[in-house]
Amino acid sequence: MARLLAGSAVLVLVVCGCCLYAQTDTASLSGVVTDPSGAVVVNAEVSVTKGDTNISQVTRTNSAGLYSFPSLPPANYRVSVKAAGFKEAVEPHLTLHVRDTVSLNIKLEVGTAWSLPVS
Repeated sequence: MARLLAGSAVLVLVVCGCCLYAQTDTASLSGVVTDPSGAVVVNAEVSVTKGDTNISQVTRTNSAGLYSFPSLPPANYRVSVKAAGFKEAVEPHLTLHVRDTVSLNIKLEVGTAWSLPVS
């Protein structure tokens, strides 16, 4: 019985250690997208593009104007936001490091209408 308990304890430590390692090698990015009056922008397209690979991840803001990228590899990124009726907003240089939790709120300017793709 003692051996079984000792083996279980080692297994728990190994699993927990792996979980901790997996959680610490990425960064997260989130924020709120608003219009010039401070009202949230729903369904805005938020894109992060990794600088060295040019690979993008895309999400949309929710009903509270929030977006989130909970697990990004540390790197340099370009962040862009598009929404109908607004100019595209771009943050060209955002560097994320291991375990960073970055909040990037974006205020869109009214401008040339950008239309959502038809799917």
